Amino acid sequence: MKAKLLNLLRKENKKGSGGCGPLRLSRASLATFFWKKNVAGVAALPTLLLVGGIITIISISLTTSVYLYINSTQGANLSLRALSAAKSGIYDGLMKVIRDKSLTSASYNFSIGNQSAAIVICRDSEACGGSGKFKVSSTGSALTRRKKIEAIVSVDSITGLVKLESMTEVAL
Repeated sequence: MKAKLLNLLRKENKKGSGGCGPLRLSRASLATFFWKKNVAGVAALPTLLLVGGIITIISISLTTSVYLYINSTQGANLSLRALSAAKSGIYDGLMKVIRDKSLTSASYNFSIGNQSAAIVICRDSEACGGSGKFKVSSTGSALTRRKKIEAIVSVDSITGLVKLESMTEVAL
């Protein structure tokens, strides 16, 4: 700043006095010198605030996007685990029907790691698919997600052949 002021003084003196005598500076030159300096700072402040605001908005939106992606991926993973637990429950219920064809009804739970399944087996009623049929329902759960699968099984009374008629996922 001192160097700029000295240069301005020398320039003013060369104009007026031919380079001799004391250094003089007109008020207009002095005001122009200080005014230009202040204007540069005023323009920098809004620019800095604008750039800072844009960076803040970008960082918030990236953080939100990553958070939502992680939650959706984890939710899909939990849903798949609950569905796997429900299928395991169906297969376990089918094994019980195959081993004991005189089974009338049963209800039990089992766990597979962090997942669990609640199995309900019923027989010979309209709610269970009709006469000579079993209905095996399994509700699998993994943390907060739950899935339900129902299977209808027919059993031949003469040969004891167990036939899977349908297996569908049911909305909870």
